[in-house]
Amino acid sequence: YHEILDKYFLVDKDTKLKYQYTDTTFITNLNGKDKMTLCGLMRAKKVCRISAITDQSGIPFSVVLGAGNINDSVIVLENLAEMPLKYQVKHKTILADSAYDSNKLRDKLKEMNYTYLIKKNKRNLTDINKIPKMTSDEEKIYIKNSF
Repeated sequence: YHEILDKYFLVDKDTKLKYQYTDTTFITNLNGKDKMTLCGLMRAKKVCRISAITDQSGIPFSVVLGAGNINDSVIVLENLAEMPLKYQVKHKTILADSAYDSNKLRDKLKEMNYTYLIKKNKRNLTDINKIPKMTSDEEKIYIKNSF
């Protein structure tokens, strides 16, 4: 897969990786052993999580398998840490939904020179009106580049 991916990124890698997307999903497996944990969200089934970072065409270039009972924002930190350096570009923006709204993730993205567009999460707020909103330009980019 990496050979094909390297050929794909030979042409216009900077444009293809300008906008990156991340998402995480559950994989259920009754007989699995590696990284399988019980998860309350999946009615206490054995699950693991798969986290992917894709380019703007939806081609995954970094994938990580993790325990099923960890938060999206935690597993994507592991994914970013394991991302091959050859897929790093100078100007990049990562788009993510509100499950990734955490200070640790924002700090890591800043450290890696990412611009980020992460929907704000209203958890733990007593006043929903205090949720920081995206600017109109950020909202346009988020909507235009979302799948």
